[in-house]
Amino acid sequence: MINETDFPEYTKIKDTYTVEMLLGKGSYGNVYRARHKYMGVQALKILNTEIIQVEQEAEL
Repeated sequence: MINETDFPEYTKIKDTYTVEMLLGKGSYGNVYRARHKYMGVQALKILNTEIIQVEQEAEL
């Protein structure tokens, strides 16, 4: 499961987003407050790939 240690504060993602803080956790992933290089503050949802993979396998 993804947790806040995967994206500590001020982590840069693809030189486009800077993660500022964890806003919330859910079964599908975590939502972070992040700053986009050009668009300012954004909510950034990082999906839990384990959950997505299990759902895709269940559909088969």
